[in-house]
Amino acid sequence: MTATETEIRGLAQKEIEVMRLKRALFEAAGLKVDELERKIVGQLGDAVAEDARQEFLKVETRKATVRTQAAYDALYETASGLLDAFMGVLGKSSEESKVLQRMRSRIRLPGDQTSEASVPEPTPVAQK
Repeated sequence: MTATETEIRGLAQKEIEVMRLKRALFEAAGLKVDELERKIVGQLGDAVAEDARQEFLKVETRKATVRTQAAYDALYETASGLLDAFMGVLGKSSEESKVLQRMRSRIRLPGDQTSEASVPEPTPVAQK
């Protein structure tokens, strides 16, 4: 079983308490209590600081995700509107417009969808 961050922090805090209460006994047994306390207090401080940093970054990541999604939504709205405008100029039922319509519908298909990225050249009309 692995200890949680809260459990580890609690263990370290209790050990610091015990070290301070039993300092004389531990020192008499040859332990360098000042060094041990300095080390565990420092590591506890580092862990708590990194935990706070991680929580801050989680909040920032959520905010960045919202901003990124908004940017992509705005980009799609513009690109989709331009596509509609292009199709309007080319004629909604023209072959060129059909290719553009497929561009929009193909963006959700899996795999490489770049094979039909260009609009075909119009077919010349035979003159009499």
